Amino acid sequence: MPAVAELLTVAEVARRLRQSEDTIRRKIGDGTIEAVRLGEHGPLRVPADALAAHLRPTSSAAHPDPTLRADHRGRAALDADEEER
Repeated sequence: MPAVAELLTVAEVARRLRQSEDTIRRKIGDGTIEAVRLGEHGPLRVPADALAAHLRPTSSAAHPDPTLRADHRGRAALDADEEER
């Protein structure tokens, strides 16, 4: 028997993302966050794995080359490496 995914309420998702329930409902409506309805007129639920997928970084948000990051610690480390050479 397949495992049943954890289903989160709209309120639970809103709390986790620190957004309003209306914002979460809009994101569900436009397809940004996947959700299921329990029954024909039942409540909306968001599978926990769908929320995790929504939170995964996209390729444009995370750059694989750490030397191109703009944070100061990364730059300081690169500067220190260059000084050692």
